[in-house]
Formats: sequence, C-alpha cells, structure tokens
Amino acid sequence: MRRFYYLIVLFFIFNIYLFAQSDSSFVVIDANTNKVLIEEKSNKKHKIASLTKIWTALIVLENSNLDDEVVVSKRATLQQGSSIYLKENQICTIKDLVHGMLLRSGNDASVALAEHIAGSEEKFVKLMNKRVKEFGIKNTKFVDVTGLGNNISTAKDVAVMFELALKNSKFKDISGQSSYKNSLDGQIWKNKHKLVVENSKAFAGKTGYTKQSGRTLATAFYDEKSSKSFIVVTLNEKDDWKVHKSLAQKVFMKYN
Repeated sequence: MRRFYYLIVLFFIFNIYLFAQSDSSFVVIDANTNKVLIEEKSNKKHKIASLTKIWTALIVLENSNLDDEVVVSKRATLQQGSSIYLKENQICTIKDLVHGMLLRSGNDASVALAEHIAGSEEKFVKLMNKRVKEFGIKNTKFVDVTGLGNNISTAKDVAVMFELALKNSKFKDISGQSSYKNSLDGQIWKNKHKLVVENSKAFAGKTGYTKQSGRTLATAFYDEKSSKSFIVVTLNEKDDWKVHKSLAQKVFMKYN
C-alpha cells in the first residue's frame, strides 16, 4: 500500500514539474484598445510558425489588388510543408493565393505572393520587418514569409499584428471565411482554423505548427452581448483549441 501511495505522489510531483517547465505562453487583448485582459509569459520570445502569414498577408493586401495576376515561380512550387499545390508558370490571382495562404496555410502561395510584390522573398521580408518597426513592434523578427524558418515573436506582438491586420477589410473577410471555392481547379478549400468553422463567436483566425515551434494559434472573437471584440494568441501550446475556448469563455463572463 505504501508503494502505491509513493507512486501516486511521484506522479503528481512529475506532472507539476512538467507544468512548471512549460514553455507555452498566451495573451488575450481587447481588439479595440489593445489592452491586455489575460496573459501568461506574453513577452516571451518564440518561433511562431505560420502565424507569420498574418503579416505576410497584410503586406500583400496593402500593396496589391485582389484581381492582380501572379506567375508562379519554380522556387515557390518547391516549398516544403503545407501547400495548395501550385505549378510552375501557373497564373493565379492575388485573391486565390491569399485565400490559399490564410485558409490552407499554403507555403507555396506565400512565396509566390512575396516574389510578385517585391521581386524576391528576401526583399519582401525586408518590407515585413520595416512595417513592424513602423508600428513600434519591437520583439518580432522575420526571416521568411512562411514561418518555416526562425521567425521570432511574442504572444503579445502577434496579437497586436493580428489586430492591425483585422483593420484591413480584405484581410478580415478572407481570414474569417470557413471555406472558399478557388478558381484554380474549382475545389473548395476549408479553413484549417476549426473554431472559425465551428464556433459562431470566432470570426477570424490563423493556425501554425512546426516541430521547432510547436502549435501556434491566433483567434479573434466577438461577443454580441457586449459588442466587444478580443484576440487570443497561444504559442507552443499543445492543447490550443481547448485553451482558446476556455480563455474566450472567461472573457465573455468578464464582459457580461
């Protein structure tokens, strides 16, 4: 019997240790005022994976029209990870590519867009970093447009970038769609952000994951009773869907 209790104690100590060693962080901000409502290690720097595409998309939409046409390069088609399966020399609209980047997290779409806007991914990254500096975002550094590399930011910075992107009506509309029928092959792309698809209070979002970054997630919620909008960002959080729902519920209760 003593051995049994001893094992139970060890089990709880081990789990407490794992919790204490957790490298995850999160923040909830008011989308209108940027006021922090709830946070945990929100200024800790992390790799942010495909949350990068929030900023990539904003820069693209600020510098193009949705009907503009893009010729896809071979380099864009060779990107690893999530893809919308573009072909070399394929002609696509900005509209299709941004939908493919935000809903399906297409790395090929991200690079094709960057090359079209700036001539190369490297030059586009300079635009991304210049723009964050203009907004006074100090803890973020981009090295690519996809998030496959060592893009560094914090939960608070990502939340602010997401809030800024949502002020762009085209970004807000696209990132909030549950699905989109593309004109490339006529297929329907379903948004990978399942809360946007399933939760009526979640009106926009972006997912991210690499082995190095862990799971990253950004969600924008709207509360009809209080007419308040707020943003939740988690970095390196294994149970991100559950955490976003829980944090949203806490804020709903606080507002109401």
